[in-house]
Amino acid sequence: MKPKTASYYKQNRLKQPRAFYCATKTGSISRAAEQLYLSQPSVFLHIQALERKLNTMPCKRCGPKIRLTPDGRALLEIVQPMVDAMDSLAKRFIELLAADYFHRSGGPNHAEFPACLKSICNAGRDNAGGREHDDGQ
Repeated sequence: MKPKTASYYKQNRLKQPRAFYCATKTGSISRAAEQLYLSQPSVFLHIQALERKLNTMPCKRCGPKIRLTPDGRALLEIVQPMVDAMDSLAKRFIELLAADYFHRSGGPNHAEFPACLKSICNAGRDNAGGREHDDGQ
C-alpha cells in the first residue's frame, strides 16, 4: 500500500486555495472562516498546508489581520480565477444543459417551460449523482 503524503490537509486541494483567497479578500482568517462556514483553525490549517506544499509564505499574520507577501500576490493572481470558476461551475453547467436541451428540442413554448426546467434539473442531478427534483406534485 502506498503511503499517504501530508502535502495537503485532509486530501482536498480545492479547499486550500479557497481558504487562502477568502482570507486575503477579507484580510482576516476569522472573517474567512465565517464566510466558508469553517472554524478558524481549519482555515489556518488549509493555508498552512498550501504554504508547505508551495514552500513559500504567501501571507504574514499581523495579529488578527493578514498581509500578502510578494509571493502571495503572485499566488492570488493564479488562485482568483480558479476560485471564481469553481464558484460559477453549477450555474455554467445548468446553462450548458439548458442550451443543449433547447437546441435538441427546438425550444419549448411557455406552457412547456416548467416541465423543461424540471428536465434540466433532473439531468443535472443524474450527472451529479443527486436526488430527483420534487416539484410538489
